[in-house]
Amino acid sequence: MLGSSKQLRLKFTDDFDDYPDTINNRPNESASTNAPSKPLSENLMIGRRARRQRQNQRRKAATAIALEKAAMPAEEPNTEAAPLGLQYGKNDPSGIKSVADGYIPLENFPKFPKLPLEMRREVWHYILPEPQAIFVFNNGYIQSIVTGSITRKTFKYRAAASYKVPRLTQVNKETRYEVMIYHRPAFATNFGGIPIYYNRKTDLLHFDSPETLLNFYGGSAPNHLPRSLTNGFRLNMREFHNTVSQLAFGNVRANEGMIGAILSQMKGLKVVLIEDKIMRPDGKDIIESFCHGGKELVMGWDEYTVERPIESRVTLRYVDEPTFKQRIEGWTGRIISEEEEAAERAARVEAKLIAEAAAQRELDKLNRQNELVNEHGSKRKRQDSDVDGPISKRAKA
Repeated sequence: MLGSSKQLRLKFTDDFDDYPDTINNRPNESASTNAPSKPLSENLMIGRRARRQRQNQRRKAATAIALEKAAMPAEEPNTEAAPLGLQYGKNDPSGIKSVADGYIPLENFPKFPKLPLEMRREVWHYILPEPQAIFVFNNGYIQSIVTGSITRKTFKYRAAASYKVPRLTQVNKETRYEVMIYHRPAFATNFGGIPIYYNRKTDLLHFDSPETLLNFYGGSAPNHLPRSLTNGFRLNMREFHNTVSQLAFGNVRANEGMIGAILSQMKGLKVVLIEDKIMRPDGKDIIESFCHGGKELVMGWDEYTVERPIESRVTLRYVDEPTFKQRIEGWTGRIISEEEEAAERAARVEAKLIAEAAAQRELDKLNRQNELVNEHGSKRKRQDSDVDGPISKRAKA
């Protein structure tokens, strides 16, 4: 050993509390009892003295601060109700301490599992994940297929997603179950067998380009390749078509027909945000006509054409690059506000009523014309019968 336990202990540079003289000055137990105790070296004594001085200075400063706080006059109680906190207090008029008042809540609450299930679920509801924009990007690669001495290369269409996994899924079974009520695992087929946690009401699927959308579909999309080559969709897209309500497409320069054809297949879709990167003049009309069923799909996909009723049509929003980036980075859960959605829904209902009224007027007009034609025909028959009557009587006479 380099020295006794006492000497080794004094070699630390960190401050420590003073020890009693019986400990600091006791003889070395590891040495022989007959040998006289060795005095501490001068350097160790100097370090010990300096540490004691610093400790005394800190004690004096703490005492002065405590006396200063005790001498300060007591603050008058606030008559307004304090914000809701986590623990009852004596000095607070409302009887509650809050985090804003400097109260630090407890980190452990062992009685929480004994609370009723409804109350625990209410607590978990307050810390559910916030709405997020799930970034979907290309993850395809070239695959080599070796058959004997022949090597063929083919492109493997695949997409990947960047998003935040809900932390509550790793706390316990109860929190995991609560999270999965709103954020269900979805789209495992499209992401190579690994699902993502997706909230259909608040989360946004953001595709960075139409090419990424094609990778998400496995390389088979309407109006992109002839259906005879792919035999329909290569992947099972039923979940995507039925659950997604909000979409965002970036860098849209072409492929408007493919985008509109894909949007036409999505039954639950409500709003689409599109970054317009100088599309062709009729690009917006192409997307809208295919999306709402105004035009039939091409390349053998005719039977996939879906005509949407007026009240359930998709809202398309075309924005420039800065606005698109701002909407994605500051995602709050909705592309358009509830007021805008309600106004558009009312406008669609009004347009539907106007269209029905116009159709009814046309039908009434057609019925009136038919009645006039029938009335004119019956009148003509009566006139003919009146003329033929006297002639037949004279012929009999």
